[in-house]
Amino acid sequence: TDRLAMIKCRPVAGDLELGRRFVESMQDFIYKKYLDHAALEEIRWIKKRTDQALSRRHESERNVKLGLGGIREIEFFVQSFQILYGGRFPELRSPNTLWTLDRLCDFGFIERSEYDALRRAYIFLREVEHKLQLVHDLQTHSLPQEDHELRRCARRMGYTAENGSEEVILEQFSNDLQMHCQKVRTIFESLFETQYESSSGLRELVLNPSMEDDEAVKRLAAANIVQPEEFWEGLQLLLRASSFPHSPTRMRNLLANLVPSLIEAAGSLPDPRSLFTRLDRFCESLGTRVQLYTEIVENVDFRHDLFHLFASGPFLSDILIRYPELVDAVAYGVAPNPSLKNLARFVEQEEAAGRPARDALRVFKRREEFKIAQRKLLNPRSFQSGPLMTQLAEACIHQAMAESLKEYPEARRAKFAIVALGKLAGYELTFHSDLDLVFIYDDRKATQRQHRLLLNLLNSFHRGLQEYTPEGRAYHVDFRLRPEGKHGAQIVSLSSLKRYFNERAEPWERLAYVRARPIFRHGIRLPLKSLIFSRPFNQEEIAELARIRQRKELEIALERKLEKYDLKVGPGGLMDIQFILHRLQIEHEVVEYKPFKAITKLKDKGALDPASAELLKEAIDFLLSVEAIQDLTNAQAGGKISWKAEENATLAHFLGYHAPGELLHDYQEIRDKVRALYLRFYPHPKKGASSRT
Repeated sequence: TDRLAMIKCRPVAGDLELGRRFVESMQDFIYKKYLDHAALEEIRWIKKRTDQALSRRHESERNVKLGLGGIREIEFFVQSFQILYGGRFPELRSPNTLWTLDRLCDFGFIERSEYDALRRAYIFLREVEHKLQLVHDLQTHSLPQEDHELRRCARRMGYTAENGSEEVILEQFSNDLQMHCQKVRTIFESLFETQYESSSGLRELVLNPSMEDDEAVKRLAAANIVQPEEFWEGLQLLLRASSFPHSPTRMRNLLANLVPSLIEAAGSLPDPRSLFTRLDRFCESLGTRVQLYTEIVENVDFRHDLFHLFASGPFLSDILIRYPELVDAVAYGVAPNPSLKNLARFVEQEEAAGRPARDALRVFKRREEFKIAQRKLLNPRSFQSGPLMTQLAEACIHQAMAESLKEYPEARRAKFAIVALGKLAGYELTFHSDLDLVFIYDDRKATQRQHRLLLNLLNSFHRGLQEYTPEGRAYHVDFRLRPEGKHGAQIVSLSSLKRYFNERAEPWERLAYVRARPIFRHGIRLPLKSLIFSRPFNQEEIAELARIRQRKELEIALERKLEKYDLKVGPGGLMDIQFILHRLQIEHEVVEYKPFKAITKLKDKGALDPASAELLKEAIDFLLSVEAIQDLTNAQAGGKISWKAEENATLAHFLGYHAPGELLHDYQEIRDKVRALYLRFYPHPKKGASSRT
């Protein structure tokens, strides 16, 4: 209402230059850059309350200014367009109603017929108003109730009858008045019916401070919101925020404009209140609501990306709340840069500011992980996050080792390497992946003292990545894939590695080491190819691999028991693909860590036909995308998706599916094709079949 009143302000006395500067300074307050639908809803709501008040006094059709089809409806109609579009069309900024009405017609905002009807009605009604006030010398807007007074009003308006009949004069005046009011009312109501019907009544949840809880929940339920009570609680949480004591009206306007977007983001969530809680916590962390809400309202892309992020779950939301400066990455799409050079520079800057290097590493990791994850969330199928997440992990490994070598500088005299296995080795790292590592050193000239020194170095390196600090933990590091597993030595000598693989290694260990990749090497040469690719598997070993693979399905996947598919270990999952590729890589001596490149090389060698190669690429792309999005939205799911489509609604939504059943259909189709291909290389005993029928 303040903004509507200020539309008409102009200097009339005193220091006119001061008045002009004041009016100019108010322009940004009156006219917004965004389409202020909430202001339009507030106009509708204010007029509705006025109508109700007049109806109680039986003045709805007698008050030519405030009544149905009266002057105020014409003014509100014109001011609605000024409020909505005045920020982008300065030509609409005028205190004069008729002048602005002319501009609305000139710019095509309204039809010529609407313009003619409103202009004639405005002039007619203003003349009636003036005649009433001149006669009674009062600021009145209501027509008299007595017929003889109405007839006098009609004559003052210029109505006459040839036969002098007072009844004819009254009838003509009444008919014209009714005709003008009906046209105005129709045009005024069309403003809300045609353009804002979809959100009608919902912005009032914010604009009306006396809205009853039952009424609010009823309206939200009618808008097909899954949990209307929780949604209403969340909205009230924002309304009660203490950061707006100086401007509650502005807060309500901004929040009211956000209602449709909040409904879009949270309306289908099983726990919509969580989105409001995250938004509220972020506002507290950022230290401002006015600027954030304004940017959200004005910037459509930013609003979509931010609400999409908050709706995805706690993982990304918690990072953004902890590091609010990352809002620029959301607003401007700042590209991730997880290079070692960038990390080392950041650690150096943080140390210069008095902060520990381990904390700096964790902050850098969180920030870059956030940027990568956000891109994945917005492009779930077209952006592969694994390579960048792998680059980030390698940078952290190098930085952590550099810090440990500062602690144990004598270790530089030894020759050693850190070898990656699993997802890290294959550039498939996800957002909650462990780092599978093996520490190998050259023991040919190593002394017992060097052995202890390297053990201390490894423990320091381990703490550098895994130890909790005030900034959390960088990674969980797993050394169990070393020879002899958890019973073997923490640091593996080169001679024992050779002896183990030449004499005792199980077939599955050779398979696991196909993509063993040195990611930190200090003066050592590793004969991994000669150890792993020395000979193809014989039939007995292939049968053993098939038994191990089947046992993992039965003992780990537990699909029948849990009624959930396992993306990794289940039939047709990522492990099937790994068993196929790694066997073929050993048989054809293809040393390649990235699965897509391995598939291409195997196809070129004739080990895979083109159709099978394309199937494996499609399956890897699909399964890794599903796994990554699930990591972001529900890490507790543990790489499993339910047999019941409705339980995968959130996952399906963030993968871009219209319905969760579509996700299951695609998964089952790919799963069946991969399993069929797998069985060509590893035939299972009939009793071991574990696929769901």
